[in-house]
Amino acid sequence: MRNRILTLSLLMLPLCVFAQTNEQFADMNDTIEMVRSVAALERKAVIARGLELTGEESTKFWSIYDDYAVEKKRVNDRLLKVITDYAASFENLPDELATSLVNDSMKIQSD
Repeated sequence: MRNRILTLSLLMLPLCVFAQTNEQFADMNDTIEMVRSVAALERKAVIARGLELTGEESTKFWSIYDDYAVEKKRVNDRLLKVITDYAASFENLPDELATSLVNDSMKIQSD
């Protein structure tokens, strides 16, 4: 049961735990990076427990997974930037910035 809860928690981890924040939220970067590291290690452990790979399969899989994780981090960094830019301007959001944030968000979803 505990493993199921942990797995579900990791899968539901909000995207906002990937650090590249608006400068107004820079004080959160260390905490975000710590959460990111712990989540990545736990996610990898859950995946490893769920797979029964041979040595050769494991080498190939984890190489591909690590590349995927790097790219996913880049995309999620961009998403966090959009979210924190929105949060920083929430009370007085100019139309230009709103349009830019929506466009950036749509591009990120596509990526």
